Amino acid sequence: MQKELEKPSGITPEIQAYIGDLVQNVSQQYESRIAEMWEQFRLAQAKRYLPQSEKFPAQGCLFNEAETLADTGPFDDEPEMETVTYTRKRGLKPMNTLSVDMEVAGETIHLVSQ
Repeated sequence: MQKELEKPSGITPEIQAYIGDLVQNVSQQYESRIAEMWEQFRLAQAKRYLPQSEKFPAQGCLFNEAETLADTGPFDDEPEMETVTYTRKRGLKPMNTLSVDMEVAGETIHLVSQ
């Protein structure tokens, strides 16, 4: 994946070796950082999608409320169920009367609608 670069003229072999070491060091740093990031990604995916167990010692007392209530029976102080009923008004609402004054052929006509 490394690309060969043209070596500039006039640079001593010591400088060329130093530059080569720097390039190799930076390349190794990037590769190690990429490997760390992949590992973090895999751990995050595992945490998010793998099945998780609920068998922790402290969880035993958290999720057994239903069994405890079933063993003791129903409570006597539970409120009774209350039934709410209502009736609807049937039929149509009465329409308001409408009165209109119209002028037809010079005469005023008064119309009343119920």
